[in-house]
Amino acid sequence: MVFVKQRALVVLLFLFFFSTMGFAQLIGKNLECAPRVASKSIDVRVSSSEGAAARYTSVFEGTSLDITSSLVLNVENITASVACDEACGAIVSGERVYFSVVNANGSRESFATRRENDFVVVGGMTLWVDKVTVAGECSIKCSDGTFSGACSANKPLYCSHGVLVNKSSVCGCPAGLGVAADDCLPFLCADGTPYGKCSSKKPSYCEAGVLVNKSSACGCPLGYNASEEECSFPKCSDGTNYGKCSADKPLYCEGGVLVNKSSVCGCPAGTTTYRNSCRKPECSDGTPFGECSYNKPFYCNSNGVLSKKATICECPRDYDASEDECQVKKCVDGTPYNECSASKPRFCFNGTFVEDPVACGCPENYIIGAVGCVPVVSGVKGEEDNTRKLAEEILKYLAVVAIAAGIAYFVYDKYAKRKTDVEETEKWISGEQSGEKKQDEFSRIGELPKKKK
Repeated sequence: MVFVKQRALVVLLFLFFFSTMGFAQLIGKNLECAPRVASKSIDVRVSSSEGAAARYTSVFEGTSLDITSSLVLNVENITASVACDEACGAIVSGERVYFSVVNANGSRESFATRRENDFVVVGGMTLWVDKVTVAGECSIKCSDGTFSGACSANKPLYCSHGVLVNKSSVCGCPAGLGVAADDCLPFLCADGTPYGKCSSKKPSYCEAGVLVNKSSACGCPLGYNASEEECSFPKCSDGTNYGKCSADKPLYCEGGVLVNKSSVCGCPAGTTTYRNSCRKPECSDGTPFGECSYNKPFYCNSNGVLSKKATICECPRDYDASEDECQVKKCVDGTPYNECSASKPRFCFNGTFVEDPVACGCPENYIIGAVGCVPVVSGVKGEEDNTRKLAEEILKYLAVVAIAAGIAYFVYDKYAKRKTDVEETEKWISGEQSGEKKQDEFSRIGELPKKKK
């Protein structure tokens, strides 16, 4: 049993050895390695003739060391050769360190060491290079010649252990493409649409990174119409889109018709909603705020109070504005327009006096005459004359009335007769009278000749 276990162990070791050798040969034959220097540093020791010494470890190239107050040591460069063996392992050789020393007066002296434990004497001081550390590394090349750990010329490819993978976050993308989770995709517009493609929000199109309307290529949403690369929604007469409020509140575009809808669209400034319409607040007589009442000179102010504002609302007829009040217009003696003066029979007619004894009467001892007022004659004979004059005036008045009545009757008779003729004609046309009667009627009004017997 022990013998079997030993044999099995030998077989496993044999297989492992040959598999390792095979892998190394595979690397050497199928994958090309590229050498490079991974890191470089030195250990430096400085000593003086008096025996004082200082040691500096892991000094990288490009470092400056203040050896004394008057001496500066510069590690200019560290070089070495790196090669790769068959198993893609790094082989470092030819290490060399380049120094320069700058003294107090500014003069510079350069020199180099060729190996470890080499030294030079500078300004009475000995400089020892105790150790040179150069780390080499061999990287496998990918199929396109790119070294492992480097970006391919064909972006966004990256050589990772001999395999080309997308790594746009490190290697970038070709012109016209953008980085997207280590891949390269066409540049996107603000909404994520790739260049040269239509957005999901019609009619937007991604053009050079900018969303533009292009209904000819991308179409329009349902219910919209294409018009010069735009998409327009059906509108009302004032240009308001369906289902939207007009700029002219409270109008709302409903099914192509503008309707009042203050509950949705609100009202203009200075007005309030009333049954989906808008109206101004009112004073007690129904006058809207900020407007003149029909009852001049009252004005409905912003507090809803009627106040006199003749300068704004003017005055009624026969009144003059005096500041914000209205005063009755008067004739020269103070008699208001269209009233009788105290001096009978004068009547104030629009600023001018006219005699009107019938309206205003006559002064004492005067009676109404044919023209104006006439004096009363005293005594019996005077009474008779007055009576006679009064009778004459009455007769004249009655004569005028009779003439006017006669003219009115004549006009009325003509009108009434003509109206009757028209009515009879309409009845004849509608067939309400016999043919013979029709003939008689039209003969009477002179519109049709009598029917021949």
